[in-house]
Amino acid sequence: MDEEALDIFRDDPTKAGSLNMDGSEEMIQGMPQPFLQTLEAIESTVPVIMIIDDDTLIRNSLGYALAQDYELLFCSNGEQGIEAVSEQISAVILDIRMQGRDGFETFLEIKKRFSHLPIIFYSAYQNLKDPYEVMNEYRPFGYISKSVGLKELSDIVASAVDYHRQILKNEILIRELQGLNATLQDKVAERTAELVRKNAEIQEDLVTAEALQKQLFTQFTPPPFLKIATRYLPRSHVSGDLYKLYPVGSTHYNLFLGDGTGHGVASALTTFMANTVLIQHGNQSPLKVIQAINTTFEEELPVDRFLAVSQVQISEEGDFETFMAGIPPTIILPADGSEPIMLFSNNPPLGLFANERLTLETQGYKLQMGDKILLHTDGYIEQKNEDDKMIGIDQLCSLLINLRESSVDTILSELLNYLYEVTKGRTPKDDITLIAVEFCGNGG
Repeated sequence: MDEEALDIFRDDPTKAGSLNMDGSEEMIQGMPQPFLQTLEAIESTVPVIMIIDDDTLIRNSLGYALAQDYELLFCSNGEQGIEAVSEQISAVILDIRMQGRDGFETFLEIKKRFSHLPIIFYSAYQNLKDPYEVMNEYRPFGYISKSVGLKELSDIVASAVDYHRQILKNEILIRELQGLNATLQDKVAERTAELVRKNAEIQEDLVTAEALQKQLFTQFTPPPFLKIATRYLPRSHVSGDLYKLYPVGSTHYNLFLGDGTGHGVASALTTFMANTVLIQHGNQSPLKVIQAINTTFEEELPVDRFLAVSQVQISEEGDFETFMAGIPPTIILPADGSEPIMLFSNNPPLGLFANERLTLETQGYKLQMGDKILLHTDGYIEQKNEDDKMIGIDQLCSLLINLRESSVDTILSELLNYLYEVTKGRTPKDDITLIAVEFCGNGG
């Protein structure tokens, strides 16, 4: 480590943390420079990164990696981090598995006081909790595995610092606008309050919409002849994906998967309309359901609103019947070890054309005990890696072949683990829904 970098860590009581020449770590009381008050100060001041990890080697490793660009505040457990965090901190790198307060508890305590402070989970224990469940539940700035190179961590830390700087700049600009003159101050305050109120209303509406949309995903207890697992990863509060799993009589079970145009609220409204039609016609044959949805969409929705669908019906005798429109192929994984079977459809998404222009035919297959089925929206196979290459349907099939002996729940967990590796923890660019089914035979 060069002298300039070491200067950041020398025993200076104005610094929040220090690293001695021999590489050992010690806590220094006191905090960095006063809270930044000008745009120039924000740009010229070295950002402070808090590192909370109970592993000394990890702390030292991160210190050597980040010292040339940042001042560092080291904490060896969650309690120290909660006590030391302040508005001077630009970002937090947080271990998950620690003695005392774990990373999740520490995250929540810090967010209570500094809701906009970017926090990056940095953990070697992805088996503690599915990474995408963590991203959905806690909404950290990022989630990086300790097995990933320090380059990726450095990149996401830089993004977090830029994000935090922008927040500080926004706060300063608001204060400067309020100080122009009394009249302008009143107007700005009034307008700002109105925007804050409207933003709060929008956020409240989104939370309500999210809760309402989750109620659409009805899932009855699977019949004895099926095992079913699902994964739903919305890109934001609400999404354009919809799935419903429900019985038809005592011998058949329906699976419906829909993917509306785009993302967000407008796309979510598409799913609400589709759900309304399913409530009215869900117990009919797959083709009757499709015709009802297509007619409603074609007559009621704008031309840029449509729905890709996969409608499946399975009987206890193993009779598999499906209709698809504008959605990725359904994949059947035979239990006998033979190659996966992909069922394609040339139908456009529902809502684009009248029923007369659709090929209203279902595809059938006779399931054998142990056969597995995967339904999925295009959000999974269209996710890209750092080289801008999509996962693609061929890679998905390869993954399924390697997982064919696993349970349906394990298959979906492993598919999401692979997705996490490909995207390096970045938020998906599209909604993702996966449904895995295993046929158990009419004996259960």
